Amino acid sequence: LGSRGKQFMIPYFILMALWITMAAAVPSTSIQPASEIVFWFAYGAGPPTGSPHLWFLPMMFLAMVIFVVFDKVMEHLPPISKWLLVAIFPLFTIYLNTSFSEYLLKTWPLTTGLIPWRLGGVLIAATFMIIGNEIRRSIKLRDWTFNNLGLDLGALLGMGMILLALSEMNGYTDIASDVLGSVWIYLLTGVIGTYIMFAGSTLLVKNTTRFKNFLVRIGNASQEIYELHPMTLRIVAPLLGLLGVTNWWLNPDWWLVNSIIICVTTIPFVFYVISKSKYLRIMFKGSAR
Repeated sequence: LGSRGKQFMIPYFILMALWITMAAAVPSTSIQPASEIVFWFAYGAGPPTGSPHLWFLPMMFLAMVIFVVFDKVMEHLPPISKWLLVAIFPLFTIYLNTSFSEYLLKTWPLTTGLIPWRLGGVLIAATFMIIGNEIRRSIKLRDWTFNNLGLDLGALLGMGMILLALSEMNGYTDIASDVLGSVWIYLLTGVIGTYIMFAGSTLLVKNTTRFKNFLVRIGNASQEIYELHPMTLRIVAPLLGLLGVTNWWLNPDWWLVNSIIICVTTIPFVFYVISKSKYLRIMFKGSAR
C-alpha cells in the first residue's frame, strides 16, 4: 500500500494542483467557491477545471486498500468467502448510486449526486481485483489460450460478439462518473474484455520478440501515458477547431482518431521526455526511479 500510495497519489495531488492552478490563471475561467474546489479536487474531475481524467489514480489506490485489507482479514477463511464479496460490493454500489446519490443531490447539490471519492467505482474496481486474483490463483500466469490458432480465433471472435451485444444492452457506461448501467453486466463485460486482451495479446506477441518488448515497454509506462491523455486532448482540440472540427472528442464515432492522436503524441513524450527527467518522473510516477 505504501508503494502504491506513492505511485498513484503523489502524481494525483501534483497534477490536480497544477491543473487547478492553470485554470485559475486563465482570465475567462470562472473559479467556484472554495468548498466546490475542495470537492472537485477530492473527486478528481469536474468544475472548476474540466475533467483531467486523473480520477483513476485515487480510484485504483482506494480499491487496492479495500482489496488488501479484506484479503488479509479473510486469508484463513474458505475460498468461497472471497466470492461473497463479489456479490456484496456490487450490491453496495447499487445502493450508493441510487438511494445515496439521490440523498446527496438533495442535501449537497454541487455534487450533482456524484458519490465522493467515487466510492461506487472504487468498490467495482476492488471487485475486479478480487476476481482477477482468484483467477490468478487457479490458472497461475499461464496463457489464456487453447494453443490452437483456429480455436483461439474462434473464441476471440465469439467473445467479441458477446461483448458488443452486452455493451449495447448495457448502454453508455462511464466508471469515472459512476454510470455503470447494470452493475452485473458491467462486471461481465469487464471479465470478457480482460480475456480478449490477454488472449489476443498472447497471439500477437507469440512469434515477435521485438513487438512484445515494445508492448511491455508501453505497459510499464501506461500510467504516465494515460495521465497525459487529457492534456493531449486540450492541445489537439483547438488545432482541429481551426479546421472546423469541433467537439470531436465527445463524439463516439471519433474514438479511433482520438486513440491514434493520443498514442502518437503521448507515447514518444513519455519515452523520450518524462523518462529522462527525474522531476517529471516524480510528477507522473511518484518516484524518481
